[in-house]
Amino acid sequence: MKNHKINIIFFDKIKTNKELLFKIIKRLIEEKNIKQKVSVSLVLVNSKTIKELNKIFRKKNKVTSVLSFPLLARQKFITGSKEMSLGDIIINIENLKKEKEFKKKLKENITHSFLHLLKFSHKDMEKEEKKLIEALSDI
Repeated sequence: MKNHKINIIFFDKIKTNKELLFKIIKRLIEEKNIKQKVSVSLVLVNSKTIKELNKIFRKKNKVTSVLSFPLLARQKFITGSKEMSLGDIIINIENLKKEKEFKKKLKENITHSFLHLLKFSHKDMEKEEKKLIEALSDI
């Protein structure tokens, strides 16, 4: 596997298992068979921060579980370039920590957002999302 760049940022001092987060992202990259070296940022925030971001970027003044900021639409692919930035995944870790099945919900939210980084829309991602979540079952 290529040495992908995975940035994990704990923005609001809410910590979780960093190794788990790396494993999830690495497995998703492997499962999508991405050949080129990529970078992905995973930012963990609280409910207040994600509400602010949702209001600014989506004009929705409410808390959400996850936001995706894909860069593929704005990035021109150059054959042979060294690294491709997929974008940013913003996770409301505060909300997820309240969930009974935290790890399962974490994997589902990261997977969903990761597919948005790859330009999947809600209408065409359901089958792929289930497949990827199944591939994460041993993590």
